[in-house]
Amino acid sequence: MPVLDEARFAELSERHRRELQVHSYRMLGNLEQAEDAVQEALLRAWRGRASFDGGPGARAWLYRIVTTTCFDILRAAQRRGELVVESIADVPWLQPCAATTWPRVAIAAGRFG
Repeated sequence: MPVLDEARFAELSERHRRELQVHSYRMLGNLEQAEDAVQEALLRAWRGRASFDGGPGARAWLYRIVTTTCFDILRAAQRRGELVVESIADVPWLQPCAATTWPRVAIAAGRFG
């Protein structure tokens, strides 16, 4: 399969952007960081698009890149001393966000994309 061209990549990333944002939000607990993580992950995906085989695993491929990006962000915060977790009570859970941030139809369907 040929490397993803710009139009196909844009369509693929936009189709999954919302659910990737929710996934990253759940990992990072901060809406702004989650949006930044998705942007960084999509940039990584664009640069590594030659590794995508073009099959039905596009969603899983993007999720893997977003997950790795979130882990990189968490590790960097830990190295800087910004994320110190000694007990489960110290875990910074989800930052509140407006109900209008995520599409209601996707929430009702149990899917965020």
